[in-house]
Amino acid sequence: MSIYLAYDGSINGDWVARYAICLAAHQPFRHLHAIHVDTGEFTNDWLRAKLNLIEEECRASEVTIDVDTLPLQRSVEASLADTVAPSPDSLLICGTRLRTGRRGYLSGTISEKLLAWHGSNVVAIRVVQPGLLGAPHDVLLPLLGRPKESPTTLTFVQWIAPEIRRLRILRAIQVGHGAFRRLTPQQLSKFRRDGFLVAQEIENRLIAETALEDRMIDAGVRVTDDWAKDTIIYASRHKSQLICLEAPFPTTTTRLFRADPIERLLADAPCDVALFRGA
Repeated sequence: MSIYLAYDGSINGDWVARYAICLAAHQPFRHLHAIHVDTGEFTNDWLRAKLNLIEEECRASEVTIDVDTLPLQRSVEASLADTVAPSPDSLLICGTRLRTGRRGYLSGTISEKLLAWHGSNVVAIRVVQPGLLGAPHDVLLPLLGRPKESPTTLTFVQWIAPEIRRLRILRAIQVGHGAFRRLTPQQLSKFRRDGFLVAQEIENRLIAETALEDRMIDAGVRVTDDWAKDTIIYASRHKSQLICLEAPFPTTTTRLFRADPIERLLADAPCDVALFRGA
């Protein structure tokens, strides 16, 4: 697999780079391709010093690295998309960080536009715990949406599986607020039964396709009217180090950032968050 790092020169970008280095270290070729689009935000000397530190971390992890600094043309995301080879075997890693004026972590950002790109796999990472050095050992995998759909997030979990010591699968079943208040015990039991079947199916697939073992995986079910809040609580209770979930498609109805569950998750999660979109 070819791994690309979209490096923006920020301290958050330094933290995201450690995820890229860790992922590259588990690939046969142990190679990372870093791309920086020059927006004029940093001086050449400042940027070179920061890239030197990333190169030193690569050498320490026995990972080779190529660095491309590109002039800004149409847009940052277009420059990145033009450089990354479109392939289901490519992964572009970028970061999410709070925009100026507290305008949200994802909506309207370059990362959101990259996640909408269909050329390669893309993961946008919000780093809360830089001390993990991009190697989370306790991962929470929320399963959202229709239960029969196999989340592409499993691909990313398979790539980080060598670092995982505990994987928690959370089947979060979203019910409308009014319907949630009227749930009968029988309905609740059925939701939970069905939820555990879905979680078990995902667990069996991961055991078959990775080195993860049954003793390393836990499964839980939450029937909720607010999946983001329950995911945050679950991650806090179990001291998760990374929440990994499928990235939403951009919409025009999620501009009230505090009302957007993804924005709330990115803002309030007690740990790192990875939003993944498969090719």
